[in-house]
Amino acid sequence: MNNEPQAARDNYGGFTFLDLRALNLVKAHHALGVHVRQQAHKILLLLLDKLSEADLHRMLIQARDSWESLEQRTKDPTLACLLRNALSEYLACLQAWAAGCQLEGCEHPRLEGLSALDRALLLQYDEGGCQTGFYRQADGAVILWHTEENVEGKPGDRFDALRLACFRVDGIDIYAFVYPDLLPGPAFGWRSDGYAQAVDTLHTRTFDGRIGGTLANSVCWLTLRLGASVAARDVLAATGPFYTGYALNTIYREVGQVSAGKLEFAGQQLTSERLGEEAGSHLFQANIFSDPRGQAARTMEYLPLEKWRLYRQRVYRTRRFMKEKLGRASPDGDIAFIYKMMTSHAGGDWAYANDSVQAHFLQRVTVQGSETWLGRGPAQHPMEAVLKF
Repeated sequence: MNNEPQAARDNYGGFTFLDLRALNLVKAHHALGVHVRQQAHKILLLLLDKLSEADLHRMLIQARDSWESLEQRTKDPTLACLLRNALSEYLACLQAWAAGCQLEGCEHPRLEGLSALDRALLLQYDEGGCQTGFYRQADGAVILWHTEENVEGKPGDRFDALRLACFRVDGIDIYAFVYPDLLPGPAFGWRSDGYAQAVDTLHTRTFDGRIGGTLANSVCWLTLRLGASVAARDVLAATGPFYTGYALNTIYREVGQVSAGKLEFAGQQLTSERLGEEAGSHLFQANIFSDPRGQAARTMEYLPLEKWRLYRQRVYRTRRFMKEKLGRASPDGDIAFIYKMMTSHAGGDWAYANDSVQAHFLQRVTVQGSETWLGRGPAQHPMEAVLKF
């Protein structure tokens, strides 16, 4: 990945590629803020117009609480030094991003008295919605697939362009699909050292007051920044509880093997599941808790039954695809099969290839290296239309 072809650097399959590797991390986030400034203002104004006064008040209080909680953790001597340093970096990067966005220049009656940081924190309260899976190949490699979905009121409300940003930290390149109003992390991203993550929203109940908690978006920035140097579970354990919830799907290299798994976190709940090491093992994550009878789902999930059933159908459809795959094992065809699954229109508006898919991501990680496919919108045949680099 460090030496991607010129065509990839120039095009990235129709993505706007922001190469920020020449800047330190804080300056890179300022530059990112400058680049998304106009769209971030638009999204903030749309958010203010749809929020009730009570919701705005609650979100602002809890977003500020998240900031204060993270500040306190930067001074906690019981946390690993790497994590404390990353927490400090996050706080500095969010401030730099807010300055680059010039959020203090965004005008709306409900923004009176709110600092640029307040406004940035309100935006970080938001979440997207996606679906992610893992598949273990016969040679021990793991395939990760992910769709990045966002339902817009009208085209352009959220995305004026699809952006892929690249940062360099300690000689490692970090790639991230970027929402214009969010810091990198809560979507899909990967690193040149073999770590990758993809994030799925969980629909959770609302807290009415402060819980000394953290916004889930912040944690996803931290895990992408740290990669496998600090276990994602340790990052989550050190930064909870959480006002919002996610399923964090991670893949990384260990000594002689590739490991993958998912962590679901919301409130004070944290559950995990690891991808099996035997060939054909697979995991799948939609926007619901994996165990509907588990404590996490019972205490935190908040979703109309009809919508929950639609998400559950995604799980069932993927299981059927995986059953078909296992019935005709062919290591050379694994990528092609999974990509074909991603082009499926079964399920209509809730299909893999539905109209709200903004981007799709497919990666194969081995002990030696990785291959990545990336495309705009829903996956389509032929596969050659998707950029590989």
